[in-house]
Amino acid sequence: MTPDRKYWEIKNSAEGAPAELWIYEQIGADWFSEGVTAKDLCKQLAQLNVMNIDVHINSPGGSVVDGLAIYNALERHPATVTCYIDGLAASIASVIALAGNRVVMADNALFMIHNPWGCAQGDSNEMRKMADLLDKFRDSIVGVYAKKCGMADAEIIAAMDAETWMNAEEAQAFGFVDEISGQLAMAAMSFDVAALGFRKAPAAIVKPAAPTNEPADSSALTQAPVAKIMEVVVMTQAAAAPATGARDFSKEAVEIVTMCNTSGCSNKAADFIAAQLSPDQVGKQILDLFHSGAIAAPASEAAPIVDMGREAKNYSYARAIAAGLELREGRAASGLEVDIHQEICKKLPQNYAAKGGIFIPQRVQNTALTTTGTNTGKETVFQEYGEFIDILRNMMGTTRMGARILTGLVGPIAFPKQTGASTLVWTGENSGSDISASNVTFGSVTMTPKTCMATGALSRQLIIQSTPDVEGIIRNDLAMIHALGWDLAALHGTGQNNQPLGLYGQTGVNAVAMGGVPTFGKLVDMATAIATYNALFGNTGFLTNPLMAGKLMQTLVASAAGSKMIWEGTHIEGVVAGFAACATNQVSAALGSGNDEIGILFGNWSDLMIGMWGALEILVDPYSMKKQGLLEITSFQMADVAARRGESFSKATGAKIA
Repeated sequence: MTPDRKYWEIKNSAEGAPAELWIYEQIGADWFSEGVTAKDLCKQLAQLNVMNIDVHINSPGGSVVDGLAIYNALERHPATVTCYIDGLAASIASVIALAGNRVVMADNALFMIHNPWGCAQGDSNEMRKMADLLDKFRDSIVGVYAKKCGMADAEIIAAMDAETWMNAEEAQAFGFVDEISGQLAMAAMSFDVAALGFRKAPAAIVKPAAPTNEPADSSALTQAPVAKIMEVVVMTQAAAAPATGARDFSKEAVEIVTMCNTSGCSNKAADFIAAQLSPDQVGKQILDLFHSGAIAAPASEAAPIVDMGREAKNYSYARAIAAGLELREGRAASGLEVDIHQEICKKLPQNYAAKGGIFIPQRVQNTALTTTGTNTGKETVFQEYGEFIDILRNMMGTTRMGARILTGLVGPIAFPKQTGASTLVWTGENSGSDISASNVTFGSVTMTPKTCMATGALSRQLIIQSTPDVEGIIRNDLAMIHALGWDLAALHGTGQNNQPLGLYGQTGVNAVAMGGVPTFGKLVDMATAIATYNALFGNTGFLTNPLMAGKLMQTLVASAAGSKMIWEGTHIEGVVAGFAACATNQVSAALGSGNDEIGILFGNWSDLMIGMWGALEILVDPYSMKKQGLLEITSFQMADVAARRGESFSKATGAKIA
């Protein structure tokens, strides 16, 4: 049968051949078109008495309700269903595509997943009902995706939050597609994906905008995927190769484009790359543009310091997680923690990629008045459990040594560093000749936000407790997860796959060869290397692994009678050559080609900066570990690490304990 429909078509088959269902329009009716509605389609689908059904899809999605009904109708049908993604399977159309026993995607097709959205009119109660309904729809969609690809809910939700567009290979790698077919010659799409609210649609399927004065090469850089960016920069790489050697412009180009896009000056990216500027130099250029007023400072993605007044001491992370659970399971939640979450939501920019969790403050401002003490007035009242940031500082080896945590950052940030100094010249009175001129020269160090996430587990019974001890355990557990991650990145981050670059890879860090078990003299050489750069000021000290600390506790300064051990004091509070020393397992004990070298770092730790953007968001998953009675807690944050001066640090090479 072939119903007289403009927007979809079912073709019944000859005996033994598959029936065909063509979905080449948006799902559901709207003011402008009938679309593919479930009411008629599902009724006719149920009448098909066939062994096989081929579903062909080229749709931007649409109504979630209609889409789920079509998906369920295909799932229920006794026929073997094969879904072919001919052009686009976006939004709820991506759900319909997964109804097939087998999913085949054309090599030049696209697959997109994102969060459901909708409109509501009315008072705050109606708005909350809509939000709850959208969460329920999202959970239903996540269930379909998880059934097909086998990924954890948190990973799927993160991809939906980000409005993830995939080509055939990416969709197959994600687990959505079983087979990739050859390219299809697709007709121009009649639907406007930009008008549908998609924020990250590839330029190839977006209806052309009015002409602009932006250079064509810059447009290619800012709208194309990373692979295209690398193609565009090949010419710069080839032209500069004789002069720059092994410098990799392709990796730098990706970082530069990201910095420019997040700073509101995407049209400058091509010029910066063509000029062979480094990301650090681009950071300084962007700051100059801010200061000159040529571009506006980007909207802050910083977690606001929330003023709770006298309520600050009553804020509970345990109750915040419990509220996050209520919201995740579709129930109403209230209380101080929910009020603070809503306050943070108001202060976050529209382009902040929320994950659907609850926002928690890392810092809490309390402006209650005190009546005693030397500085009577607005003072911070003691908070019973301690701030999240303060707990982090106590747990991280780098911050214990004096590294700085910078919160509330806005966009990429560049720190100037002096690379050359003026020269002081002595001269006689009325010497009759001019002194030689000299200028101070500066460089810059740039930090850009990089997303990290961590996952742990808590029991339902634990989060409903309200004792200070339990609250402390929960705060410490959350802080520990992030402290370990940030600390490790600050020390050994690779600078690849969106990781920060740690001290062991930072440019300019002094390298001192140990040649085996460190001697007192070699450790002194590490401090001397810094002293030669006039950097032996601030919070100086040694940081190493406990294995190395234990070895140095048993190694004499000199062979003479009465000599002290190199390391005096404890693993946590030691002294080496008069400097503070601390041991942590965050410092690697598996460096070098033989994985038997142990890291040792010495430096002015005040020059190490750990920057943070965005609110700390907690996503509570009550399903993944439900059989164990546990809640899976996933936390998201944006951070970066930078050494203001590499010369402020020394690293040991070839250090061993035997």
